[in-house]
Amino acid sequence: HKWLAQGFEVGALLVRDPKALERAFTLRPEYLEDVAPQAGEVNFCDRGIALTRRCRALKVWLSVKVLGLGWYRRMVTHTRTLARYAAHVLSEAGFEVVSVRMSIVCFTRPGLDDDGHRTMLQRVRQSGEAFLSSTRLGGRVVLRFCFVNWRTTASDVDQVIGLLR
Repeated sequence: HKWLAQGFEVGALLVRDPKALERAFTLRPEYLEDVAPQAGEVNFCDRGIALTRRCRALKVWLSVKVLGLGWYRRMVTHTRTLARYAAHVLSEAGFEVVSVRMSIVCFTRPGLDDDGHRTMLQRVRQSGEAFLSSTRLGGRVVLRFCFVNWRTTASDVDQVIGLLR
């Protein structure tokens, strides 16, 4: 949902054979007899567990129609470029880059233990200037950049790395 620039509760399912879903999920309880679908009408309750659901795909469809697929391609390219940039700047600043995947960079400060990394993370959060998260890789705490906002710039990356020093 993040790379789609959407909030929670968004999604779409693309299926090759929607009739397979209908064979698996179609029920005709007595209380729905008066609202049975007409011939050829898509009844989405026949394609999943939920009888009633929000229109989660409309947000994505509308965004793609308004912004275009090119906007999404540029945004993904931009955030992946920021991740590579952050990895380079972190390395130059003496951090150990543990992993760079898509738009996520995991890193540590050599010489700091898990508690030291948690303290560094809290210091950045308490500054109110940035939000970082952590995870565990290889049994140790690592800090984590996750670039998903199209407004984030290389200058923002530099600013956060400055907070880490």
